[in-house]
Amino acid sequence: MRVDEHARDVGALTGSIRQQAVSKGFRLHVLGTVGSDELLMLDSAREQEGPHLLIAAGFHGEESAGPWGVLSFLERVRPQAMAGINLSIIPIVNPSGLRTGRRQNDWGENPNSGFCHPELDRDPPSREGRILLDNLAALVARGQDGFLSLHEDIDQERFYCYTFEPGAEPGPFSNMLRDTGCRCFGAVPDCADPDIGQVRNGIIYRHCDGSFEDRLFHEGVPRTACTETPGKRQFTSRVDANRAIVNSFVDYMQREHRMSYDDAEEFFEFNMLGAWMGERTPAFFERPYRV
Repeated sequence: MRVDEHARDVGALTGSIRQQAVSKGFRLHVLGTVGSDELLMLDSAREQEGPHLLIAAGFHGEESAGPWGVLSFLERVRPQAMAGINLSIIPIVNPSGLRTGRRQNDWGENPNSGFCHPELDRDPPSREGRILLDNLAALVARGQDGFLSLHEDIDQERFYCYTFEPGAEPGPFSNMLRDTGCRCFGAVPDCADPDIGQVRNGIIYRHCDGSFEDRLFHEGVPRTACTETPGKRQFTSRVDANRAIVNSFVDYMQREHRMSYDDAEEFFEFNMLGAWMGERTPAFFERPYRV
């Protein structure tokens, strides 16, 4: 796996995420504490009428480009791109694993296992997993329209993703995520891999494995996904790909609720010019506004 040494600097990464989140108008919450690490969540400061989306990264410590992709997204996102969505982000689920570059946490537990399907006899929930389960109702509410989990496969040179949708076959949501990742790395060939599952056209569909994305789908979230950027590629290209995946996810869900990125930007520009489009005309402010 190709990784820059700074990718494991959890303190610097968390500090930068906090700084960017506050500057972009997110609120900070601590879901719980594991060892000396806080399990941090960011969410939109104000409730909006659009979709409620949840993003998580860093379930496995050797999959470092996901959390750094979240930071890259926060650094570049513009206020108008956030119009009409309620976005929550858990940027690092497994800080102790990320710090050491190890898949499991400091206690040898898998943080993305044991959320459902006990008949599979998988690992039970980890310390981090139990915190997510303790906050499950709130997380389902925050991600009630869609959930995205940013992962990596350290043995791959190409991209694939796990997706869940209501239909019997992958739909536009699955194809959108697959296409975004494949534009960066190409798709893993079709195969029936005992380690990852049945891959068809870069997608492993409705694969019940007890993961958090599996649990949220069973909790009624209509679209959930786990993307897998290839760990054998350069770290910076993987970070860029994860940022692109987040952007595509947000834009798709905006369009599903009839407000695309372009629509949001247009509203922003018109509003700043003083145009009135009815009582639901959105307002955007570069700085915190006080009456």
